[in-house]
Amino acid sequence: SDLFPVSPSQMVLTFLNEHARIAYCDDCLRKILHISRARMNERNITAIAADLGLNRRPGKCPVCGVARLVNQTARLAKKQRTK
Repeated sequence: SDLFPVSPSQMVLTFLNEHARIAYCDDCLRKILHISRARMNERNITAIAADLGLNRRPGKCPVCGVARLVNQTARLAKKQRTK
């Protein structure tokens, strides 16, 4: 086991930075990162997104195909909007 467990917000930020071209919904992020709904619910995901400067917007998740709120790193989201 790790001496310093990684927080859900650190896990989300690391994952989204590594997969910056994709905007994931909350459910798929939880499944991919193996984070329980109790540790990462919609309310704290919104807070995590605000704290980390993530872009949280309505969209279609490319993993599950459902239209819902998706999360993406802000720097790439800005580039995509200007194209």
